[in-house]
Amino acid sequence: MIGDAALPLGESGLSRLLMWSLSVRQQARIKDAARHNEPVRSVRDLPELWQLLQGSTAQVDLVIVSATAADANVLDVIRRIVRERPRAAIVAYCTPGAQQAASLRALAAAGVHQFLLEGSDDSPVALRAVLQDARRQCAADWVLNEMSECFSPAVHPLLETALTAPAEVTSVMDLANALGVHRKTLFNRCRRAGVPVPAELLVWTRLMLVAYFLDATACTVETIANEMGYPSATALRNTLKRYTGRTAQELRRDGAVRAIIQRLRVGAATRAPGDLTLAPDVTVLT
Repeated sequence: MIGDAALPLGESGLSRLLMWSLSVRQQARIKDAARHNEPVRSVRDLPELWQLLQGSTAQVDLVIVSATAADANVLDVIRRIVRERPRAAIVAYCTPGAQQAASLRALAAAGVHQFLLEGSDDSPVALRAVLQDARRQCAADWVLNEMSECFSPAVHPLLETALTAPAEVTSVMDLANALGVHRKTLFNRCRRAGVPVPAELLVWTRLMLVAYFLDATACTVETIANEMGYPSATALRNTLKRYTGRTAQELRRDGAVRAIIQRLRVGAATRAPGDLTLAPDVTVLT
């Protein structure tokens, strides 16, 4: 299970958590459940929402929207949030018994990561869990989208499984069990798709999620290692150095996701099936 400790955020800027068109009661629930000192801001009108989302200084990583907002098409609002802030998790606050502006399925298809049901999911503990799950799902979705162009669609289910349960899927056996297949099936699938062997593919997938947290949060390496199920922070640091030739601090300074994606793209263009060039003088341990 992923650790209960919440991932710390980066510089506060204007806000990290935006609430749009929520009732006074819903706003109070959110503020009560928010992490200590987490900047929270309520927005009523759409022009202000777009201004905050488009502003370069607005550090927004989660937006909570009313699923029953009467003054706008909620689906259009969600789709635009996805375009404006693809790394911002979206939560829809739903009122039971009320006529929904759109079905839950339509809201999910538009880009909502998690749902809050008023009176059921909005106790402080439950609400914090929903917000954290939304952040994790957003991270997994964003990383999967970035990695999808580097690897054959045939292995996208492998990537998605590793990204959605990083603390549980830490080995090839874990990956095979999660997918309900034999380890040999994973090797055959990777070989046919011309991608790295499963152990190597799993390492790079996990490192991409690590890179996301290095770029998008103020997480320490210790916190990321705990969230991702690494044996220790030292193990994570050693893995980063082994596979990228750089330290966590160097990756965070220069853009961790960009650095790893660049290596994956170069590898995808030049590698033989099952091979991926790593940092100079580095040997892959499988």
